Amino acid sequence: MSKRREKYLWGALVILLFTGLAKIMTSFFANEALLNQAHALFPATNRSVFFWVGTLECLGVGYLILERSWIHRFLFLTTLGILFGVYRGGMFWMGETSCGCLGSLGDWMKAPSAVVNSLLYAALAYLTLGGGWFLIKEKQYLDAQVEAADPIQQED
Repeated sequence: MSKRREKYLWGALVILLFTGLAKIMTSFFANEALLNQAHALFPATNRSVFFWVGTLECLGVGYLILERSWIHRFLFLTTLGILFGVYRGGMFWMGETSCGCLGSLGDWMKAPSAVVNSLLYAALAYLTLGGGWFLIKEKQYLDAQVEAADPIQQED
């Protein structure tokens, strides 16, 4: 399981770093009219939301690299995936059908919004479902270690 969880973690790091940097770049280089608009869910401009969310994603990458507990890493990724899902649900409820989660990067790459949305939903599923699965597996592994080392059960 060690190799799989490391591969999953590296994939999550790449996703978070890529999307975080895309948001930060957008906050500086995108269309001024779009950036100065009020955000649909938060009491801030789109520029502020892109900058701070991108910064938090990049800080999350740093946390995941420095954190030594696999349980904490997977809990962080699962929670982050759930929060991204709640955000997407809120934006959908407000009538936003496409995700601006990459900022203007999709436009700069000339990628159709349907492709960008599909990739972002796949990343959301990767973070949430992968983090949750590895969280459960890591907990089972740690419980088995504790049970094997429990001297009371060994006497029975």
